[in-house]
Amino acid sequence: MAPSRLREISRNFDLTIRKGFEWIRVINEQSNKEKMKIRQEYVHFSYELAFIKIFVGWEKFLQESFISYMAGAGLVHYKPKLYLRKVNRDHALKILSGTEDYPDWSKIDEVYTLAKLYFVGGRPFTLPLQQIEIHFNEMKKIRNAIVHISSKAKEKFEGLVRAKIANYRSDMCPGEFLGIPSKQGESETFIEYYVSFLEAASSKIVPI
Repeated sequence: MAPSRLREISRNFDLTIRKGFEWIRVINEQSNKEKMKIRQEYVHFSYELAFIKIFVGWEKFLQESFISYMAGAGLVHYKPKLYLRKVNRDHALKILSGTEDYPDWSKIDEVYTLAKLYFVGGRPFTLPLQQIEIHFNEMKKIRNAIVHISSKAKEKFEGLVRAKIANYRSDMCPGEFLGIPSKQGESETFIEYYVSFLEAASSKIVPI
């Protein structure tokens, strides 16, 4: 498999991020126009939508890069060493899924296990994922609060927000939280803060 496939996987993830942030930018611009005032709940919804799209894009990036490396893909300056003979895409996906319908790429522990099974030293997945594990687990709490209605998901999200900001309100939705500056006096929002860790990890997994 040519290096171009890995570059395509990396570019697709970058494009997903850019589209998400562009969507947020446009909605924020419209919300500030007097003639086209957009309700804040719609602005919050745009943050949640962008976040979910990027989260799913990250899972797709992990899956596609994992399968591509298993199929023998590499870059001019990098190619991971495998414990097994290279396989085609369908075979790789079947191996990774095991007894499930599909692997859950949001479970970092499971990705660690798979990486150590098929790649020497778990490279290039283990170290980049270890470096973002705390932040990614926080992202999962936000993701779960958006897509699940369970009280447990809500409690975990509330606990995260209380730990991050001083002026937490019980009616604060994930979208509002994602649009808040991650540090007082700075412009970087929480969605930008969290996505930056995914970008850093992806650049190490597929170092184009």
